[in-house]
Amino acid sequence: MLRRSYILSIIVITALLIIQAIWILLLVDYERNSFKKRFETRFKIVLANELRLRRNSKTGNRTIDFIMVDKKDYKQNQLYPNFKRYAVDSKDVGENDLFLLNVEHVYQAVLRKNNPLKLNILSQLLSKQLDSLKMSADYVLEYSDVDTIKRISSLHRMHFGGSFLTFEYLSAIRDIKISALVYYPRSIFKGDFLLISGSSFILLLFIFYALIAQTRMLSTQISIAQIKENLTSFFTHELRSPLQSALTGIEMIENSAQKNEYLKINFYTKITKEKLIYINNFIEKLLDINKLQKRGVKLHRELFLLSEIIDYRIINCMSSKEKNVLFEVDPSYKVELFADKLHISNAICNLFENAVKFSGNIVCIKVEVKIEGKYTRITIVDNGIGIPLSHQKRIFEQFYRVNEHSEKSNGYGLGLNYVEWVAEEHGGRVTVESTVGKGSRFSIYVKNI
Repeated sequence: MLRRSYILSIIVITALLIIQAIWILLLVDYERNSFKKRFETRFKIVLANELRLRRNSKTGNRTIDFIMVDKKDYKQNQLYPNFKRYAVDSKDVGENDLFLLNVEHVYQAVLRKNNPLKLNILSQLLSKQLDSLKMSADYVLEYSDVDTIKRISSLHRMHFGGSFLTFEYLSAIRDIKISALVYYPRSIFKGDFLLISGSSFILLLFIFYALIAQTRMLSTQISIAQIKENLTSFFTHELRSPLQSALTGIEMIENSAQKNEYLKINFYTKITKEKLIYINNFIEKLLDINKLQKRGVKLHRELFLLSEIIDYRIINCMSSKEKNVLFEVDPSYKVELFADKLHISNAICNLFENAVKFSGNIVCIKVEVKIEGKYTRITIVDNGIGIPLSHQKRIFEQFYRVNEHSEKSNGYGLGLNYVEWVAEEHGGRVTVESTVGKGSRFSIYVKNI
């Protein structure tokens, strides 16, 4: 259910992000199209103003009269001999094309040779026009006809916002062309667009934060659910079995007492006592861990030789009759340590016990002690069954037990959690390196004071 809700949330958030992106893209496209239309309108006005300046400079602000004649009269050249002729041949525009001739075309043709278009003047007029409307933009103007191509640029900076091309034909037969390559200014991204974009960005941050928070929450809930499941299974296995054995033992004691079978009474009493001691030790472990978590236990630091507690724990392990335990100790282990002697000793003992539990009949344990900068490193290496890589990050969690280990030996799943607490309370940490089938290497780092 949690996973389904999480997947649904991701789908909804992804859909919102896509909609948001499309909305922003459409808004950008709208702003660009709006700017392009306004520029094209101003560009035509500037072209007309530039033509008016050239026309007035040659004619003294006088009008030019012209008439249109058909092809026959034009060829005869008998009518209006004093008029300057401006001819448009159908082959230049196409027999079936819609032909539009405006006054500007005529003026451009008349002024083409004696007073041609000047790009620098056109650029000045265009810049003034754009500045007056707060539409300043960089552009490249290009004038081309059958004889020449001229360009002028107003580029002042690098552009990454895109550009567009617009052009106008200055003659009816389209042999004179003025074009403008215009770069979208940054100003089109200001105002409402900037506000919307800023709001969108904040919304995106909120969505990402919500997604991360939900991911963490889901992960925590899954972990809690898994811990609950593990605890149920754990307590069922660790408490139910010894309790059932103890109850069975009591029943057998009662039956044996009625028959005066004292040997059986002693036997079942011993079994029952062992099971009850096991349950009691388990509860004591839980209480100790609870105190540690609540920081109810204070460290009692003292100066002692680390070799003393290592030797003591080695003797205890070697006294085990179940397995043949061999130790190899680094000679440099005789160092002084200012720490809680009891907890350091217990942590080392836990690692020794694990090495014995999860190894074969012949157990080889190597002990190394090194001073590394501000820390004293205590390393225990064994030749046990090893820990799979997928479990190594979780072995320090409370009640966590690797399946292979739980099948091989009984335990509470609290020992390594305790070792980690001891290391952290001493300003250090605990690390593990392990290979399945070869063994494990645990290192306790204790900060030197």
